[in-house]
Amino acid sequence: MKEFEVEREEKYVDPDEIKRPTSFLKWIENFWYHYKWHTIIGLFFVILAIVLVVQLVQREKYDIKIAYAGDFTVMSEDENATLLSDFPEAMEKISKAFESFISDDINNDKKKNAITHGEYLLSPEREAELRKQAQDKSIETNQQWAFNYSANDRSTATENVGVLLSTGEAIICLMDTYSYKTFGSDGAFARLEDVLGYLPDSAIDECAVLLSNTAFGEYFKQSFEGLPEDTVLCIRKKATVGVGRDFDEIYAAHIDVFKRVIGFTY
Repeated sequence: MKEFEVEREEKYVDPDEIKRPTSFLKWIENFWYHYKWHTIIGLFFVILAIVLVVQLVQREKYDIKIAYAGDFTVMSEDENATLLSDFPEAMEKISKAFESFISDDINNDKKKNAITHGEYLLSPEREAELRKQAQDKSIETNQQWAFNYSANDRSTATENVGVLLSTGEAIICLMDTYSYKTFGSDGAFARLEDVLGYLPDSAIDECAVLLSNTAFGEYFKQSFEGLPEDTVLCIRKKATVGVGRDFDEIYAAHIDVFKRVIGFTY
């Protein structure tokens, strides 16, 4: 059987009917070709800015801010407990104790809350003591941290607390003896008589009270577990650097809480 090849007739297409990119699409194509990376980088920064703004808006605000600086002992019975987990939890407990004494919603967010900025800060002598003790593997887990603690850690912690105090970010303070002497050496803390109008029986000097000798410290004893026995309570003088126009009101609110804490009885 003879095979025949059938030639197909090509359909004629009018050149005028061929669809060509519109001028706008052509502009987009040209723009993308020349400015692709500029556009990608620009979009990245726009998205980053949006995320930061959203986080700023959603970030919880606090009426009272406390600074803690000093030694800390892990109190958990869990042999796997470490400073990493126990220290933040301890700061949260401190915040809750102070929240009981907030009388006004300062930032108008319908909450009365506090936050404690904590820094694990050891004196060189305490560091050496813990380092020696930590050589015995049976010693409590938190003391193993002495192996990782250095002069650089002390310097960083000191700087962090110094910034909090100098800017007024934290006003009420809890500190062990070493930290109190470190940050109070330049007269940073307010005199108790100037704040309270009197010198409490629990005062150790003109600016601080021994926490464990106050009714506040005794009643909320569980909230201060892990803090050294020599922990003192004091308040920063009103900061003059880096504070906003509402700082007078904020400082007054901290003074009010401080008065309530020192005057607390049960």
